Amino acid sequence: MCLIVGPLWVERPASAGQWVHLKGLDDMSVSVAIAPAPSRHTTLAEVLDQDLFEDLTQVRRRPLHSVVSFWRIDLHTPKSRDGETVWLRAVPPLIWDADLLTPDGGRQHGGMVFPDLQAGRPGFPTQFEVRLTYPLTRLYFHIDTALPELTHVSVLSDEALSGEVQRDTLRQGSFIGAAMLMLVLTLANWVFTRKRIHRDFAIYIACVSLFMLCFNGYLTAYFLVNYPTLVARLSLVSFVMAVSSTIWFSLSVLDLRRQMPRMATWLTRFLLLVVAVALPGFNLDWLGWVSKVLWLTYLPVGILLLGLSAHLAWKLRSVKAWLAFAAFLSFSVFEKAPLLSMAGLLPLSEWTPDIAKIGFVFYMLLTHLYLLIHLGDQRELERRAMAARLEAEAERNQRRDLAQFLSMFGHEVRTPLSIIDAATQSLEMMAGSDAPKVQVRHKRIRNAVERLNLLSREALARERIESGSWTARPRVFDIHHMIEGALGMQCIAAPDFSLGERMSVPATVGGSPEGSFEVEIAAGFSEMEADPDMIELALSNLIDNACKYADPGSGVRLLISTVPGEDGEPSCALFEVLSRGQFLTSEELARVFDKYWRRSEVQGVAGAGLGLHLVRLISRAHGGWVRARSLPDRWTSFSLFIPLKSKVISTYEGVQQS
Repeated sequence: MCLIVGPLWVERPASAGQWVHLKGLDDMSVSVAIAPAPSRHTTLAEVLDQDLFEDLTQVRRRPLHSVVSFWRIDLHTPKSRDGETVWLRAVPPLIWDADLLTPDGGRQHGGMVFPDLQAGRPGFPTQFEVRLTYPLTRLYFHIDTALPELTHVSVLSDEALSGEVQRDTLRQGSFIGAAMLMLVLTLANWVFTRKRIHRDFAIYIACVSLFMLCFNGYLTAYFLVNYPTLVARLSLVSFVMAVSSTIWFSLSVLDLRRQMPRMATWLTRFLLLVVAVALPGFNLDWLGWVSKVLWLTYLPVGILLLGLSAHLAWKLRSVKAWLAFAAFLSFSVFEKAPLLSMAGLLPLSEWTPDIAKIGFVFYMLLTHLYLLIHLGDQRELERRAMAARLEAEAERNQRRDLAQFLSMFGHEVRTPLSIIDAATQSLEMMAGSDAPKVQVRHKRIRNAVERLNLLSREALARERIESGSWTARPRVFDIHHMIEGALGMQCIAAPDFSLGERMSVPATVGGSPEGSFEVEIAAGFSEMEADPDMIELALSNLIDNACKYADPGSGVRLLISTVPGEDGEPSCALFEVLSRGQFLTSEELARVFDKYWRRSEVQGVAGAGLGLHLVRLISRAHGGWVRARSLPDRWTSFSLFIPLKSKVISTYEGVQQS
């Protein structure tokens, strides 16, 4: 036997009973010697002449690494069994050619090259009839196999053989039936859902099932009799497909392309490497060594996938993730038993190749449960997506109806408000209108008219933006004209502008006419590209907000400049409105742009909490942003950033970002 430590083989003595088992022959014993053959063309006579046989109980070097070897099997036969017929059978995998030779020159052929179903008995291709002789029955077994470390020989009585064939038929039939059932169910799910994960699972089941049929020799024994070259290459192809489909399907099951994209890339590259490594195996002289390399590569791949599934299960802590981990755990525990036997870490028996099938069946069952839960989750997501689409469609219809109503309302109410405002102005010119009580009543009427005009304008603008009926149309415009329009909307006289200088005009601030409004535009900045109507409306709302909530009689400042980008060139226009008033906490700054939000202390001031929200919508419609800050000495700053080359986005996207 041998142990693998990294790439090194650590060797220890073996015993004959580890490689040749007697069944139904309790009164017999066996001894084994093995001679590695220098080539496939080496004859038994050459081996005997060179005295190459080594007794497994005497040597520390295990000659079973050779793909071609001669076994000398000595059956110590009691006299009572003289002349009795027994059966010798070798458990594949992948035994290409096997000859049973006797000292008297007898020869029987077996293996995938010469499948032999003797005496009408179904079973393995490597099954031979042996006639016992007293006191010693000496047999020479010549074997050519891709995986010599997994070769296991049994000598059985006639009764033991019958029971073994029945058990083997039951095992193989159960495996094939389970694999076909899972394949049919998976194909049905794929046809029904058209999901890629079901298609990948179906390909995985088909590839691994085909490989296991080749691996154990059943494809040769029952389907491709006397086609050795085809079977050899099909075995290699099916093995490569099994490894590749395992990696590919694992990418889908563990969702590695989204969860761990770098690891998914490396696994995909490894998949291509496996295919490249397998190419020399099409030359049958290299097939055994290529198969061994692929087998030894298969072990770390399984351990890696098990580790990834454990990591994701612990990270996600969902039923699906734990099911995936359980599936990979069964895959690793059972599927890797042949590899551990090759390494000498597990004892070898005729069951060794079938242990992998048990793990594969468990893996299919657990993965099928995973896919059922996955399908349910996908349906729930699709149901929610459909509900969200219907809700969004209903909301768009409501917004469209509301915008139409507000448009109609704004048009219908504008005329009566104009009449009321004009009538109030006429009353102010009549005799006796300068009385304090009369002036107070006239002012209340004018303020109410102005408030209704402002509310209808803001509501209509917001609904038009959110419904998508008003989109930004960038064009180059003069900043001076835009500032004049914004100040005019607030009834503030526009100053005579001089670039680079601060201009000041009287304004009503905090309800007091003693306030002032200052404007400063950076030198050299007089034009920009944006939607002037939207920018004017946003700036008007910022100025109105500052004038309403600043300390009575204080000053409000408007600073207009550019912000340099990474290359040092101007990239954004900055409109900053500063005022001195009540301090805003961090919680209030976080909510100040929310729709309908207002501080409880200012509920008596006219407003509906729409102005700053509208500013944010306009900034995002231009691909910009808005910011509020509290500065020392009770100053508050509202900054509007607009790209000089506006990246206009859909207003619906701006609403979603809001």
